[in-house]
Amino acid sequence: MKPFQTQTPGATLHAGRNNAGGRARQTKGRRANLWFFHSNKLNKLLSLHGDVLFSHVVFAEIDPNILTYHWPEEETSSSEGHANRTSTDLRVLFVDGTQEIWHCCRAAGKARLPSHDEDGTPILLKTATDVEARAVRLDNALLLCGALTAARRYDIMPAHQAIRQRMLFRERSTFGELTSLPGIDPALLQAALVRLHLERDIAIDLDSHPLTRNTVVVRLTSRSAS
Repeated sequence: MKPFQTQTPGATLHAGRNNAGGRARQTKGRRANLWFFHSNKLNKLLSLHGDVLFSHVVFAEIDPNILTYHWPEEETSSSEGHANRTSTDLRVLFVDGTQEIWHCCRAAGKARLPSHDEDGTPILLKTATDVEARAVRLDNALLLCGALTAARRYDIMPAHQAIRQRMLFRERSTFGELTSLPGIDPALLQAALVRLHLERDIAIDLDSHPLTRNTVVVRLTSRSAS
């Protein structure tokens, strides 16, 4: 099985009975270790073989400093019209123009990993230990990515503008306050809040604790709400 496939956009992630991050951390069998994830940055449904690769794709999706990512190797079209790639490495492009290659694997192997690609791009090792250390962020990122995916066919601009207006004269608010503005569907407010986070207008605290109504949201820009 190829470690990565893209399919038509539009799937949602099934999180299971427990929290989704818990599933990623507890999955053992490689044969059953298949994850489906709708990428809002790529606008594609990803089929990912391996929970370590899956987790770091989610980290890339929710990181506002990452513009996009792709697989270094060339795509080849399968008979089903899907795009297959044969590498678990991610080439990550940041908003400042710099790039990194993330080599995703369960644990560091005995073979020495080169520090740079042929074109000089730094190569970073990403393992299950890194996922464990960012377990709270993984769970929160899955919730927020799901909120944005669920609203992808709806107009979130009114919610987007309402949140910016609310934050115009304050530096801090909470997740609960900003997703409970009157007259707007809370689901659209959640999606708009994620979009503002990715646009670096606001920052949602994804690392301190699981998302609650009291999760802190901080304004990063001083642009007008118009």
